[in-house]
Amino acid sequence: MPDVSQKIRGIIDRRGLPEVGPELMILLDLDGTVLPPDGYIRPRVADAIHAHIRAGSRVVIATGRGRVSALNVVEMLRIRNAVMICSNGNETVLTGRASINGITGVPYESLTDDGRPVTMRITNVSTIDEEDLANALVTMKAAFPRAFFAVEPVSGERYLADDFPTGILHPQRGEYVEFADLFVDDCVRLIMVQPGLPATELQRRLEPLNLPGIEWAASSSSNSGWVDAGRAGVTKAVTADLVRREFDISANSTVAIGDGHNDIGMIRWAHLGIAMGQANPYVQQQADATTDSVWDDGLATVLEALLDR
Repeated sequence: MPDVSQKIRGIIDRRGLPEVGPELMILLDLDGTVLPPDGYIRPRVADAIHAHIRAGSRVVIATGRGRVSALNVVEMLRIRNAVMICSNGNETVLTGRASINGITGVPYESLTDDGRPVTMRITNVSTIDEEDLANALVTMKAAFPRAFFAVEPVSGERYLADDFPTGILHPQRGEYVEFADLFVDDCVRLIMVQPGLPATELQRRLEPLNLPGIEWAASSSSNSGWVDAGRAGVTKAVTADLVRREFDISANSTVAIGDGHNDIGMIRWAHLGIAMGQANPYVQQQADATTDSVWDDGLATVLEALLDR
């Protein structure tokens, strides 16, 4: 029986993807794909990512994390010039000298976890309508009375309500406000957390709620109780296709790797969609192939197979 690596190589060959280089676009989820639950990026994974960057492949981060939280992982990888689809598609973030065919974005200044000033550039921003946001917050709070809520505006610090525990955030800070003050007019990302609640239970209780104008995704991380929400119709897949067109890359030259419910659309959209080995069976069923788990360097298995052709 062929091993996982051989199976991945076989499907890459059958899909007719271009060689590594600027005609190939690779979308990487972060948590559960690049970053294991222990927070330590394996050297084999980092080496494979950098090999693609050196070869000129269009490596794009695609994450549910907000911009500063995503930057933390990119800095762990020591990527200086990054293109990141953040907040499940609601913003595209450029670091260092990165650009997308001349698109440079609007400067945004913030602080890292250790208080270091950092400048990023933001483009392709989508925000939740204020009325839809207010309805979502009130409706979700009624359904999850023990949950914590926060919102991330286009600029400035995130707003936290109800003693939101900053220890589970990156960066670990925010401005505490009254619940009603979360109803802002420039919200990129709504966060709800009820620690200890499994993703399946979150989904079961969220699905019947009337949340017009909202696109939500429950984290697949073990019992994190974490839900991200943004503007309806905006997903990783939607923004990935926008960035693909901005890069002028063929739809048949795209690869996406992920592990969560919020990766399904992107996995389906890509010409080659790969699920991580530890992903929920439903996620794996949507993929063209399944690689090794995040603990067994499953991302590196795919990236090396693309490099070795």
